[in-house]
Amino acid sequence: MEEIVVEICGIISKNRVSLKGHVRYIHGIKKYSCNICNRKFGRPYALRQHVENSHGTTPRSRYPCKFPGCGKSFLNKSTECTHFRREHVQNPVRFLCQLCGIEFKRKEHLTNHVSTHTTEKTYKCAHCGKGFIQRGALKIHVKTHIDRCSRPVLTCHLCP
Repeated sequence: MEEIVVEICGIISKNRVSLKGHVRYIHGIKKYSCNICNRKFGRPYALRQHVENSHGTTPRSRYPCKFPGCGKSFLNKSTECTHFRREHVQNPVRFLCQLCGIEFKRKEHLTNHVSTHTTEKTYKCAHCGKGFIQRGALKIHVKTHIDRCSRPVLTCHLCP
């Protein structure tokens, strides 16, 4: 089976369908823009959901955590259930770093952490070749290559 590499981020996939999905969701053109905050989305339903959740004026029902004394509440039942499983079950699933013993609640957090034990910088910038240990750091760096005039301008709501 042939491996397929995406030049943008260096991801390797053995499946064309998953690679196509990765390119679409991670690197896709975000052409649906929120009229209120200018945040962009790749799909119209994602924009609609954003507007409803972030800018909607109708009160939304909340799902409170049933654990005594927790006090947290969530916008949907699924998120509340995930919170309960991660925080309040008797024997929660934890992901252990075999190198230093630190435990993580999420597998992706362990994956990011393990990369800190190595000097290998697997995520390379396609523009300048600079290497990064974590993909998130590369994504932040890539934004520095965007032309200054096309970068979003953020202004402080407290002062000019």
